[in-house]
Amino acid sequence: MTQNIGLLGIGVFATYFVKGLRNGGSMDNIYLSPRGADSAERLSRLCDCTVLKSNQQVIDTADIIIVCVSPHHFDTLAQDICIPDTKIVISVMAGVTLSTLKSALNIQNNVYRTLPLSCAELGQGFVPIFPSDNPVVNTLLSPLGSVYKIDKESDFDAGTVASCLAGSFYFFYDTLIEWFVKQGYDADFAKVLVLDNIIGSANFAKMCSESPHTIGAKIAVDGTYTRAGLEQVIQSGGLDAWIHGLDILKHKLAQTG
Repeated sequence: MTQNIGLLGIGVFATYFVKGLRNGGSMDNIYLSPRGADSAERLSRLCDCTVLKSNQQVIDTADIIIVCVSPHHFDTLAQDICIPDTKIVISVMAGVTLSTLKSALNIQNNVYRTLPLSCAELGQGFVPIFPSDNPVVNTLLSPLGSVYKIDKESDFDAGTVASCLAGSFYFFYDTLIEWFVKQGYDADFAKVLVLDNIIGSANFAKMCSESPHTIGAKIAVDGTYTRAGLEQVIQSGGLDAWIHGLDILKHKLAQTG
């Protein structure tokens, strides 16, 4: 059955989201708000969407509303719109709790949270859903990656920290790639060297029954080049820096909700 889906706030994330739906075979009618006009027009051409005149017109036209604005813009948006209880609302705003959503939008039913990654465009990555009691929502989001049905908001918050951290990975990848480029290697070759090794090791760690630490300890034994490089990373605080990043993310998200 063809559904009417409306997106409020058309930025980078909305682009990943819509492309993921279309790449996954969705034939639903997709309506875009005029917020982010250039992005909305471009996305409408690429993914056969319709740009409407206002946020409220998107709400009135769609059956499922995807709230894609930045969390700090949500209060302003909520004051300017009216969503009937008959609509399904899915928020992709990090840190905005279910109770905050319901209170700000003045609705009590059919409100959900999700936070797919940028790789949702390719139908990959972690896709948390809370609450997970609506098969329509679960089916809609399934083309975006590996759907995880979450029953406690505290568990969803942990997934939010991981999802936000994933955006930092791109800078880590780029740092490694640039090192190889500075050694004189072609940029495309350097990209393959770094990312294929990361993808391969991540897939192996995911499928292996052993912990990542156990796998690594078998490889980075004393006297190996791997051990020498790892010790320098540890001594420089490289691993601890990621933990500090997670702590800061958790703290900031707790302040948002």
